[in-house]
Amino acid sequence: MTIAEAARLLADLLPPVFSACRRMAGGPSGSSPRLTARQEDLLFHLRRDAPRTLKQLAELMGVTSSTMCLTLDRLEREGLVRRGRSDADRRCVEVRLTSEGARLSEDRAALDPRLAAELLERLEDEEREQALYGLWLLAQAAARSAAEKDRT
Repeated sequence: MTIAEAARLLADLLPPVFSACRRMAGGPSGSSPRLTARQEDLLFHLRRDAPRTLKQLAELMGVTSSTMCLTLDRLEREGLVRRGRSDADRRCVEVRLTSEGARLSEDRAALDPRLAAELLERLEDEEREQALYGLWLLAQAAARSAAEKDRT
């Protein structure tokens, strides 16, 4: 199979998987703050890899430190993140999700882990391992691609 054929197959196969695991649009309703896509991405990254420094977050999101500071100010006012001194280096300020920020980030995640589990339960153990390994490989390729783009 050529790369072009594999890419077309991937493009055909991922949407139904994503659709089967996708949360309902907008997540739960209620009095949740309105967030931009960038702010939601930031919460996602903090959910995965917290704590992070302001500088790390700015680099990750491709913005200046001053822009990240303004973004964090708003999220802090909303009670979604908190800044505090690093235990390892008191000169550094780290950003973490509050419990409300973690809840909101989980609620707004694109994929629902329960729905993903339902799909995975339909596979035999070996099939499940193969499927997850394939996705892991794609995630590694995506990370390398993003790192290369950041260097240019």
